[in-house]
Amino acid sequence: MRIAISGTHASGKSTLVGDFLDVHRNFTAVPEPYELLDEATAAPDASSFLRQFNASLELFADRSITGDVIFERSPLDFVAYLAALAALDRPTLPRQRFAELTERADAALRQIDLLAVIPLDRHLELHLDEEEDENLRRQMDVELLDLVEHATHAVPVVEIAGPRPARQQELSRAYLSRPNLEATRTAPDQWPFHVKR
Repeated sequence: MRIAISGTHASGKSTLVGDFLDVHRNFTAVPEPYELLDEATAAPDASSFLRQFNASLELFADRSITGDVIFERSPLDFVAYLAALAALDRPTLPRQRFAELTERADAALRQIDLLAVIPLDRHLELHLDEEEDENLRRQMDVELLDLVEHATHAVPVVEIAGPRPARQQELSRAYLSRPNLEATRTAPDQWPFHVKR
């Protein structure tokens, strides 16, 4: 089983992954590209997001990553960040690149079994550092949900929201329903999970 977690920064992704691993010890976590590329000191700009996008594609395609795994980020996240930069009138990639990147992200998602999307949620109050870019955080959330709803048809999707215990339970429910996932992979209208807008 291969699960990917998508959401803007400071939305509770790491917390959810940790809580899920506490219950499902057969899973291994794959850190987000931000950590693997040592992007901690990099500005949140288009070049950084593009590097993370490419690294995420490589992680999804890495044949040495086997068994039950949970990815903290998907390639779609970085398309959403790049689109958010455009929406905020900040330097980003040329508009014509977005369709290409979305197609590549969609193809990568075919290599996982479930995409769990975490929208910003008032039920989970997270501490934000002063250097956090709140405008980018919120705009990325908007762009990601739009991408998931309109551009992604490669994998079943479950929305994760609510208080912290409910989040782990919802992801666990989706995981334990895995016999249904392959049957619904090619029929989005029959998916048991969907993003609620």
